[in-house]
Amino acid sequence: ALPTVQKILKLLTRLGLVISARGAEGGYCLGRPATALSAADILDALDGPLAITECSNENSHCELESLCQVGDAWQKINRAIRVALDDISLADLAGPVRELPVSGFTQGITRTLVRHHR
Repeated sequence: ALPTVQKILKLLTRLGLVISARGAEGGYCLGRPATALSAADILDALDGPLAITECSNENSHCELESLCQVGDAWQKINRAIRVALDDISLADLAGPVRELPVSGFTQGITRTLVRHHR
């Protein structure tokens, strides 16, 4: 079952990402400025540390790790994703949207990615 909003807010409060206030004028507010909350902070709070493979996790328990020839590459990819998530703040995610053309992956195809204005 999916967690309820109340459970998510309780978790975010416990981790200091939001602050709760009781009473008629109560509610929730950010625990620090939106510019100081990264996408990585939010994802870590909700899902735990990012690890796209078992060997990417800090506490890896992969029994194939000693034999694996691609583990280092996956760890490098995981670190790059982490850097990107650390670089995007909640303010970036909430800000005005702009479109940037990006070179395609094959045969010069151009795709448009939606990127939040910094």
